[in-house]
Amino acid sequence: MTITILNDHNLQEYLVTDNVTHVIRNDQSTDIHFSDGSKKETKSSFAQVVNQLHKHFFYEVEESLCINLKYIADIKKDESGYEEKVYLKNGNTVAVDNRKMTDLKYKLMNYDSSFIQKLQANY
Repeated sequence: MTITILNDHNLQEYLVTDNVTHVIRNDQSTDIHFSDGSKKETKSSFAQVVNQLHKHFFYEVEESLCINLKYIADIKKDESGYEEKVYLKNGNTVAVDNRKMTDLKYKLMNYDSSFIQKLQANY
């Protein structure tokens, strides 16, 4: 699947979403992060980018952060034992609001049924 973004020169550019791990809204731009650790800054708004992403594979965990379910490695409590965090396969860690975490787990279980066993093992 591809999406259309605006590059630094306000020209349309096409990106394949298979390797997109997450998308972050910044003050004046949107950063698209890839599995190889690289990122692409776009002048397209966060909403414009997220609205093009396939809802089965991507989940908006905050108003400024959307993650690709394919790149979630684990969900577990942090060192304090109180807050759950999302661990991405590229090593990044994402904090998710408790209300959204429940929705995210449900979406993950529908996306990949083997994730149920992984979640149960962490608790």
